[in-house]
Amino acid sequence: MSFFGIKSDKKSEKELRSNFVLICLLVLAFIFVLLMSSAAWFARNDGTTAAGMEVAVATDLYDLIVEHDGEYDTGYDGITGANGLKSALAADGYSLTQTNTSNAPKLMFELTNEFIYDGHKYLMPGAYGSLTFYLRPKKTGDLTVSFNLSRAGYTTVTDEFDNVTIEQVTKPNALNMLEGHLLFFTGRTGANYENYVYTGLIQDDTFTYDTSLHAKSTKPGYTDCYEITLYWEWPVTYYEIDEETGTTEPAVTKKYPAELRTYIDTHRQNYFTVNQSSNVVEELSDGYDDGDQTIGDNIKFVTVFIS
Repeated sequence: MSFFGIKSDKKSEKELRSNFVLICLLVLAFIFVLLMSSAAWFARNDGTTAAGMEVAVATDLYDLIVEHDGEYDTGYDGITGANGLKSALAADGYSLTQTNTSNAPKLMFELTNEFIYDGHKYLMPGAYGSLTFYLRPKKTGDLTVSFNLSRAGYTTVTDEFDNVTIEQVTKPNALNMLEGHLLFFTGRTGANYENYVYTGLIQDDTFTYDTSLHAKSTKPGYTDCYEITLYWEWPVTYYEIDEETGTTEPAVTKKYPAELRTYIDTHRQNYFTVNQSSNVVEELSDGYDDGDQTIGDNIKFVTVFIS
């Protein structure tokens, strides 16, 4: 394969492609905002989308608690202000001021991005970070909670009078790519990015938290809560996924768990825009890179919904 007319080996190609994607997506200023609706049960009908989850019954088993840091309130166009993303989400009933689901069933807060480029925390290929919230049981005894995690994209729309509004993206191809390229895990070890090892790939948008397997938080003010942290990453290329995914036979542990390879094989429509039936790494890499471009062409902001 060649980039800008330059023939390259795999290592050089990976670096070139990484730089190319950064140029394409950096100006889009992707930012995460986590939106959490909490209740014991949710009513979902055929017409209910990720942005329209409906609370059926408020739970008497637990509260969910978040922290706000306002990290993306300055320096990021389109996030705040009357026509910003946060205002649009607030109009849908999500609170940016409340921190406990006992006070508001739909909470919104910023997701942590550990990736810094040009002094800003952009969401782009190569970015990574975490998402933390707290579960406070209302009764004694162990508790198992099943969560749903989904991603959504938003973009800005300008009308004939130059009025700018935020609208949710509905293009299936862009949303499919977002689903596959933005990976979430329940565990991560390693002191820094170069040594991270992920476990517990969140598959099919669901994960379970069992309090019997965890100790309560030691953080002041949250010692009666369980701290739940998820980890996310946007792999910069498919070469990285292919080279850094572990295996079960033989048992080899690498950056990404072995189940990622199996999951990709059964959900190729979420990872590759072209060459979906191929088993050639170079061709799959082309499809993955085109998927990044599809996200960048259609989505300006990303939200994560947990229910």
